[in-house]
Parts: sequence; C-alpha cells; structure tokens
Amino acid sequence: MGAVTAGRVDTGSGLPGPSVRDVSSRAGRVPISQADLSVLLRAARMIARECVPSRLHPKILQATASVSGATRLTLLLNLPAIEAAGRTRARVRESMPHRIPTVLTVGARIGRPMHVRRGSTVSVAGSVAEWVLVNRRVVRIDGPDHPVPEIAARLGRNPDAPESALSVPLVHDGLVLGVLCAGHHLAGSLTPRHASRLVELAPMIATSLVNAQRFAMLAGQSVSDPLTGLFNRRGFDQRLREELERSTRSRVSGALIMLDLDHFKQVNDTYGHLAGDVVIRVIATTAIKGQTRSYDVPCRVGGDEFAVILPHTSLADALTVADRIRRAVMNAPTDAVGVPVGLVGASLGVAVFPASDVKADDLVAQADHAMYRAKHLGRNRIQVAGAV
Repeated sequence: MGAVTAGRVDTGSGLPGPSVRDVSSRAGRVPISQADLSVLLRAARMIARECVPSRLHPKILQATASVSGATRLTLLLNLPAIEAAGRTRARVRESMPHRIPTVLTVGARIGRPMHVRRGSTVSVAGSVAEWVLVNRRVVRIDGPDHPVPEIAARLGRNPDAPESALSVPLVHDGLVLGVLCAGHHLAGSLTPRHASRLVELAPMIATSLVNAQRFAMLAGQSVSDPLTGLFNRRGFDQRLREELERSTRSRVSGALIMLDLDHFKQVNDTYGHLAGDVVIRVIATTAIKGQTRSYDVPCRVGGDEFAVILPHTSLADALTVADRIRRAVMNAPTDAVGVPVGLVGASLGVAVFPASDVKADDLVAQADHAMYRAKHLGRNRIQVAGAV
C-alpha cells in the first residue's frame, strides 16, 4: 500500500484511494514533524519484525499505543478481506466489489471493555466502526458529542465509549481489512497530531496484515495435504515431535493411531482415480477428522494411510476414538461417486506413548506394526502395539 498524502491513500494504481480525513470537530491534517517520524519509525520496526498473525496482532496494538498513548485498544479484523488480499493479485483486488461486513473478528485487545476477547467476533452494525468501514475515514472522538450527526447518534448507542478515541480504517489495494480503535479515559488525550500519526501508520499495519496472511498460507501449504486439508507427512512429523516433547515436559501420556484403508486399491481399479480421490476426501473429513476432538491432530501420511495424534489420551480413550473412526469409515457416504458404502474399511494400530522420553520413529514403528498385524488378522479391526 502506498503512502498517505494530502488526506488520501495513494494505492500506487493511479486510481483515487479512500479518504482518510479526520472528521473530528477540528478536522484537518497536522504536519508530520521530525519527532513524529522518529516515533513512527520505531512503531513500524516493531510491526515489521513479526510475520506470524497471532504475534503480529498484539504488536500492532503495542505500536499504536507507542504513537498515541492510548490505554484502550482493539484491533477489529475483516478476515475474509485479509484472506482475499493475501491470495489475489492487485489488479483482481481492484475489481472486487466493496463489501462492508456487519461482523468483525477481534485480533487483539488491550484494556476495556473486558468482555471483548481476542478471537471473538463482534457486531459493528450501528457502531462508529461501521461508519469508519463504510466511509473509510478516521473518526476522532473528544467527549460524548460529535459534529457529524450520524457519528454522534452512533456514540449515543455505546455507553462504553471512551472519553477520547480514534477509529482508523485499515485499507490495502481497495480492500478494507478492518478498523483500529484507540481510546483513552481522559477527554482530549488523543489529539489531531495522534490522528495524523495513526493515518501514517495505518498503511504499514495493513501491509503487515497481508504479508502475515501470505506467510500463514505458505506455511500451511508446506504442511497440509491439498486433497484433504489434513496435515501431510511433514506436518505429521513436526506435530508428533512437538507432542512428544510436550508430553515429556508435562508428564502426561498420549496416543498415536496409524490407519490404512482396506480394499482401497479396488476403488481405484474399478471406479477410477477421480472417484478414489473423492473417497479419500470423504473419509478424511467425515470418518477421521469428524470423529476426533478439536485438539487431536489428524494427518494424511501417504496415499491411503492416515495417522491421528491424540494428546492427553489413555489407551482406553484411544481405543474408543479408533473404534469410532473404524465404524465411520465403513459408513462413509462413498455412494455419492458410485462406490458402495462399506466397500472400504480400515485397519488401525494404536500405540500409547508414556509420560517420558520416547523417539518419534520408534512410536510410529510400533503403531505401524500393530496396524499391519490388524490387516494380517482379517482387516477392519484395531490392534494395540505390543498385543499378541
């Protein structure tokens, strides 16, 4: 995103950008001084050092506090717009329709209101934030009134509004990525100079959000299976090592399930590889991921071989999960592509890792051996590592 000049955003495309004028009672840009530039440079460095969204979002608020002195800060994100900005080219983004969301996600928060939690969603309908999204202008609030009647009316609907506040749109290549809200409990604390600083910082924040989204997408692609969306072999190896280290530190055991589909070759040979891909995807989503808990880690480690890492799980609980998966595989709706329900089954091996040091390769070998023993004993069954 280009620099903010003369109260407008220069997108670098030759097209007029969205207005970012301060619509407070003393509207107008305050010239940026050398001291302002020094403050902004430190804030920009703080943001630029982070590319992981979960760490970037709090840094954005820290940077905002450093240039404004605000004590109440909230980063409200338009996640669909951020995702679109991360995956599409600039020319495509310019042609996208400008949609104003009614719900935003809280990326980070400092201070009140206490009920607004990071990761939660909030409705912005009828709020000042909505006005900022629609009009793409900075709003500065100083006390309970405002010279713009519509903003004043929206303030009256929010009993928790701070005495002094700034709401700044975050725009990147025509997409509104969210709103940065800064507040202070004392009236007059956030001045036109603070507004000008945030107007200069906002394009840097927006660019950082897009870069972090691209980083997350690339990181996800490197460890995700494109067909099923589950972790791939690389992701499995990484997460298993992490879980074993966590288990050793916390001294809490867990379990590993290795799973191989029965008669899957018959699907490819009889119904074709496209049908086979659909069967893999259906089983992965409904029979494996759909039968695990939110903190379990389902993975596709090979063509028709899967694994599930079960943190904080006893052998009895692991067997319960494994049996749910086995039954779900048998009942997966594969008939959608002409493959009879029940044709594909699953053989599963279960290995429990103790709350002590254990090597990942050894654990996988144990679960693998149990899985192949289940196949040898007749398929469509579960075998425990070490059991005769």
